[in-house]
Formats: sequence, C-alpha cells, structure tokens
Amino acid sequence: MTVTTNAGNMIKIGAAPAGLTVSDFDNVTTTEIGWMRSLSGLGKAYNTSDFLPMSSRRVITLKTSYTNQVLTIGVGIVNADAGQTQVKTALDSDASYTFAIIYQAGDKIYFTGQVTGFTEDGGDANGFRTGTITVSPTSDLYAA
Repeated sequence: MTVTTNAGNMIKIGAAPAGLTVSDFDNVTTTEIGWMRSLSGLGKAYNTSDFLPMSSRRVITLKTSYTNQVLTIGVGIVNADAGQTQVKTALDSDASYTFAIIYQAGDKIYFTGQVTGFTEDGGDANGFRTGTITVSPTSDLYAA
C-alpha cells in the first residue's frame, strides 16, 4: 500500500438516502461540488472521563461518547456550479443531505449531514474568489 495525493479527490451532495447502508447511499443521485480546493475535519473525536481511585492516586482516563467532526470544504466560488447551487439550497434547509467523498483510488466515504455554512473568504486583487462550506454530520461515516 502506498500513500496517495489528494489530486483527483471529489465530494458530492445529494438527497438523503432511504437508509444508512452503503447500498442505500449508492442509490442516491449525487452532484459534484465543483472547484473543491481543500477538505478537512472528517472523522470523529471522543470525549473522555476521569476517575480517581483514592488507593492508587493514579487518574484513570477512558474515552466516552464521540462527536462526528464538522467538515470544512474550501472551494473556488463558481455561481454556475450545480453542486455549489445545491449546497446553497441545503444551507437554507433543515434537512439532512447525502455527502459522498470519492478518493482518487476509488475509495468512498458516505454520510448524511446538514450544511451549516457557506461563506465567502475574501482575498486581495491577486487572489481568487473563494469560500468555505461547513457540514455538520448527522450520521456516522460509511466506507465503501
């Protein structure tokens, strides 16, 4: 196995699946969110809890519940991009949507989430018009 680059990776958005299996996600029609330039925050983080038995003096720390982390997608803003248009629609909705991350090697990660932000980043005269999309997962991650 070898490490791969991010070149060729993409993310897609579609309606919520009928269920939460890889097969259900495979049956959803999705649209690529075009002009993606970065993707970060995918995964889960566990909370911890400490217990201190008096006899040992050693604090015992164990993981407890977890949170699926907020996904941040950096994009070049293109008003005519169908995926970005669907993200804008999702931003004004309380519904969960399907998200599919497709890596260059063909691996896929599926999840449902709500679009909680689509902001323009600004810049200067020599830069590009860019933005940041934030997605809060409403399901676990499913690898395909």
